[in-house]
Amino acid sequence: MDPLTPLKPRCEYEWRVRILVAEDERDLADLVAVGLRRHAMAVDVVYDGAATVERLDMRRSDLLPDRWSP
Repeated sequence: MDPLTPLKPRCEYEWRVRILVAEDERDLADLVAVGLRRHAMAVDVVYDGAATVERLDMRRSDLLPDRWSP
């Protein structure tokens, strides 16, 4: 299996955690989202602060990481 191919949930209720990835570096944001989705997490991705606020107003997220660190 290609490591960048997201895993598919067995059913729509399998998504338990919704994470909002807010990152202005698109490649990094997309890579993080792929990794999280492979672990059966629902992920929304936004690329700037205004979109982050708008998305938080539209949908509840369980986690909004503040900083990415190595």
